[in-house]
Amino acid sequence: MAKYFSGTKINSYTALNFLLIFFFSISLTLVISCGKKKKEGLGEVEYSVDTARIISHVTSGIVSPRDRIYLRFVDPVADEGDIGKVIKSRVFKFKPGIKGESKWEDNRTVVFIPDARLPFHEEYTGTADFKGLSPGFSNLPPVDFSFRVAGRELETLFGDFEPIDDKDPGKLRYVGEVSFTENIKFEIVKDNVFFFSQSGKMPLLWSEKSSGKKFVFTSKTISRKKGGEKFIIKVDKAGTGITENVVKRIRLEPLKIFKVTDVIKFDKGERPGLEIRFSHKLKKGQDIKGLVLVDPTMTISLKSLEKSIFVGGDFKFGEQYSVRIRGVRSKWGSKIEKEITRAVNFEDKKPQVSFSSAGIFLPSTNERKVGFRTLNVKRVQVLVKRVFETNLGQFLQSESLAGEKKRNSDFGYYDMNRVGIKVAEKKLIIGDIKNRWLNHQLDMKDLIDEKDKGVYIIELSFKRKDMLYSGLKKKGGYYYGKDYYSNPNS
Repeated sequence: MAKYFSGTKINSYTALNFLLIFFFSISLTLVISCGKKKKEGLGEVEYSVDTARIISHVTSGIVSPRDRIYLRFVDPVADEGDIGKVIKSRVFKFKPGIKGESKWEDNRTVVFIPDARLPFHEEYTGTADFKGLSPGFSNLPPVDFSFRVAGRELETLFGDFEPIDDKDPGKLRYVGEVSFTENIKFEIVKDNVFFFSQSGKMPLLWSEKSSGKKFVFTSKTISRKKGGEKFIIKVDKAGTGITENVVKRIRLEPLKIFKVTDVIKFDKGERPGLEIRFSHKLKKGQDIKGLVLVDPTMTISLKSLEKSIFVGGDFKFGEQYSVRIRGVRSKWGSKIEKEITRAVNFEDKKPQVSFSSAGIFLPSTNERKVGFRTLNVKRVQVLVKRVFETNLGQFLQSESLAGEKKRNSDFGYYDMNRVGIKVAEKKLIIGDIKNRWLNHQLDMKDLIDEKDKGVYIIELSFKRKDMLYSGLKKKGGYYYGKDYYSNPNS
């Protein structure tokens, strides 16, 4: 979720004259298949004017299993002597139930502290009843909210066979790395990641590379067989808490067999490229010019390193290419005699929305227009909400003013959503131009009357049906890759 903040004059100490404070948000609303149908996400709760005037923030959306649940008021409510104390009256109710206690975090914030970590992937609805907190809330109805607990997923799993002695290709070890999106105990990883040869399970030597998330493993010595050998790495879902079992099949080829094991696409940046990976290390110093060709014909650059040849060229997103390889030699004297052809399809760029520039204020000299950019999106939805922050100085202290063009963390205290009322909604038609950033302007005069003053949340969102992206048709395809908390499949 990318976010942007812009504002206007609040007091006489600022040099420019502005009318409104805006709080901008860009979000993605999707349900995407990942091998099987996912459940629909929890819907957004709408609040009354009376509620929005009293409640500033409430926990919602996706939370971590270690998160606490927060409710924040617009104005101070608690006495200084109550801060840090357990609240005797029952403030929060959850379905399914959560055991824990409520405290005053500060004079405006109530926090619910669960007794234990929340279970992965669980969806909760909650009700906050704060009549017992202040006599002034006796006529205010309870506030409903909902959130979902993020799951732990496997982020990376990779490795390779490495010779114990570089001069002896017959004795090797498999060295691999596994990482998760959420912290996991070292002992659980060791007990639930398995390495199998054709003879059975093999012991692994483990080390922790990054505290709680990334781990490295090494097999015992493996003797290369004349006929080759198959191996399997398995990550068990039951023990690790991931959605599905992960199985990676690998093969250790005999020295006399030299082949292409994989063609990997690099399509995350502006210029796509390829890595051709081979079964053995390449012969150093060999002239590889002309040994790799691409159809349709184009000028390409080639660079060899260890077991790979990296290919650069004028590749285009959304296009398919044929890669031909022949004559490449391995370090051990074997050679690819027969031409190998692999088809490579560069998917469309992943749909995105970004504000045109990083900024803080929305000046009247810009005629109340907000610039934004889209990529592979044919429609966006605009939603404007009014929030009732009476203490604007404290509002600015709690919000990050240095708004970025793209932002993957929420604004506001404790990553809570602001409570506001809907004042305007509009659909913008973008068009069908693919794989190119397009610039647009959002005219706020069409959405908010010039006479209106206050604090507003302006959200741009798009849904799956609004995307110009063929990659979603592929079974098991992920939208955001490693960016787990932005990944609607997670």
